Amino acid sequence: MNEGAAASERHASCDDDRPFRPEVVAAVRERLHALEDVADPSFSGPPIAGLPLRPLEHGELAPDFLASADYYSPRLRFVRELEKLGADAGIDPVLVGDAAVRAFAALPVGAVVLGATWLSRIEGEPSDAVREQIQRILGRSDMVRLCTPAAVAMSRAAGPAWLQTLIESALHDDSPFRRAEVAVLPRLSDAALVMFEAAGDWYSPAFGDLRVDPAIALAGEPAYLEFAHEVFTLADARLEELHSGRLPYQADKTFTIEEGQVLARAARVAAKHDAPWFRALIGRVLSRVSIAPTPARTLPSQSVAIALGYAIQTDPTPEGVQALRDTLAAIRHAGVEKKLARNLKPAERGLASRPEVALRLLVDAKADKKRQAFVATCLEATWVTGGDWPLAQWRTQLAETPNGQPFALGQLWLAAGKVLRAAPARAAGLRLVDIDGRAVDLPPDARIGLWHPLHSAPAERAAWQRLVALEGLRSPVRQAFREVYEPDPDELGEHETHEFAGHQLRLVPLVGLARREAWAIESVRRSGMSRRFGDIRAWFVVDAELYPGITGNAGSHGLSFEAWQDGRWRALVLREVPPVVYSEACRAVDLLVSVSAFALEDTPDMHPLTAGELGVHLVSERSATPAPARLSPAAQRWHRLRSLGTRPLGAMAEMRRRVLELALASQIDAGRVVIEARHVRVGDATVHLATGRVVENGVALELPAPAPKAALAAVPWLPYDEVLLQRIADNVAALLARR
Repeated sequence: MNEGAAASERHASCDDDRPFRPEVVAAVRERLHALEDVADPSFSGPPIAGLPLRPLEHGELAPDFLASADYYSPRLRFVRELEKLGADAGIDPVLVGDAAVRAFAALPVGAVVLGATWLSRIEGEPSDAVREQIQRILGRSDMVRLCTPAAVAMSRAAGPAWLQTLIESALHDDSPFRRAEVAVLPRLSDAALVMFEAAGDWYSPAFGDLRVDPAIALAGEPAYLEFAHEVFTLADARLEELHSGRLPYQADKTFTIEEGQVLARAARVAAKHDAPWFRALIGRVLSRVSIAPTPARTLPSQSVAIALGYAIQTDPTPEGVQALRDTLAAIRHAGVEKKLARNLKPAERGLASRPEVALRLLVDAKADKKRQAFVATCLEATWVTGGDWPLAQWRTQLAETPNGQPFALGQLWLAAGKVLRAAPARAAGLRLVDIDGRAVDLPPDARIGLWHPLHSAPAERAAWQRLVALEGLRSPVRQAFREVYEPDPDELGEHETHEFAGHQLRLVPLVGLARREAWAIESVRRSGMSRRFGDIRAWFVVDAELYPGITGNAGSHGLSFEAWQDGRWRALVLREVPPVVYSEACRAVDLLVSVSAFALEDTPDMHPLTAGELGVHLVSERSATPAPARLSPAAQRWHRLRSLGTRPLGAMAEMRRRVLELALASQIDAGRVVIEARHVRVGDATVHLATGRVVENGVALELPAPAPKAALAAVPWLPYDEVLLQRIADNVAALLARR
């Protein structure tokens, strides 16, 4: 074993978290040497036990990986496979001692970006020998180079004189934005500089295949946040001069492309961090950079306006979303208006995944129904993101605000493991009470979140449903009567559930509703659609390659789940899916199916009938076992009707039955109404719980529309606005009125 491997092994002896296995390193080195003389680029040899490599092992082999090789050689292909195994497992190499020197010695002159990447993987400070190799890679210290994040990281490691020369060469830039950013680069960590370098174009809404959003790394750097505030202040001042007439206006000339990139980075990082100063400045900067100071249908900078729109979409805040809405209402440039409009819906959906900032929507805002509904959507997302709030924040930003108090009063809350509801206090504000109305005192450091029915046992859920019905509580969020879904015990060890398989779906309403409900249409890896529920992605598979505008029908298949772990998606068996996430995903799929389904596919018992089963004897038949006959259309229809008639009610229809049981309790006790498994019966007439269809003595019955104030024409405490539930209630009311 060489000196570097021995040093690594000594290091591993005192650090059990990063063990070093000499036999695995030796096996990989042997394979690398063996592949040097192999001509077939697809050959890599038999598997090597012990992969993926561990951090110190990868660091020890780094010089071998960095050695030059032909692009299409099997040696380089083998190295790429090893690196991918480590990346998929979330393992990064660590350079120790002599391995660091040999790794940088393997890099050619000018490999600044690759050098900065490996620089961030050195454990501790670079040694003098490593610094000499870095200076060799950089070239002469008096060379004027492009001041990139990677060059800053390498020059800083090379020595103070190298860094000073590099920075001074860039401080002559005409733009104060660029000068300010260059000045802050030496204050950033190596890891942040590497991520900064890898990000490339910040005008795009995402960063492609990068494992980590670079804005996350920069948002953790206090120095960069200070710079972001400074550059936004500079932009605000320049726009103030422009709109006040002190600066001549030229369309699309207020900021350069490079300055737009700087502002895009600053906006993305500030929004990611939810910096307090960003809340005030984003509205001023976005509106004034998107609207000309003259009546012209131009604007000061298209690139900056579009970049800010992407920043708001990627990391939305209430203030950013509001700024986008206000700008869209006033902008005069049709092209940029169209681009910013594309950012608004994703930003609103994204805000729902940031519950820690969503409560600000109700502070000092108009108490309109649209805003209340949007807050409800944001709070619903906390069920899958795991969001809750400190009790003090819940009071100051929701319960004790004029617009938030009605919302707090209408919901059920979970705190300290107890289901609670808010009630007006005798003096002022709100108090939290249990199901019996007794006040509950919570510790000051308690956290409170929105209650989900699956947080409680069925008996407790039923008790809260009775209370909601008795007191006629109206909830912005469908909560007490929310449908819940649980996996079939036989499917717990499987990777997908077939609860929604076997339907024929109309594709026009399916795709339209899916896009409105934030499902992403997929056609590359599998046919169907996906949707994020926190860190878990749900896949619903259909028999069609979906795209906007598609027509026709397709069958539905399974629903499966993947979790984002260690930088990759991993398939989950159903028992690994959190119960609330599983329920919410199934509820979302049930909505798609209930809107677009028009038939069921044949079930397994729909086998072809034989002549014998049909009671027909064929004279020409010589075999003792008759050949299967094709199903006639009438037989097919009979089988399908039997399947439809015996199929269990879905969760949504079951919840309608529960609602009606409570709504019609007095009529049920009086014997005027009977709630059956699939119908509500009033005398000889029945109302189907899944369709609302009325049948009396076997004949379909058309009932007149209810009068505006007829009994049950509008159940005041209906837990959600559902047309079918209202129609069933209307039909029951009409049938009762006839008796």
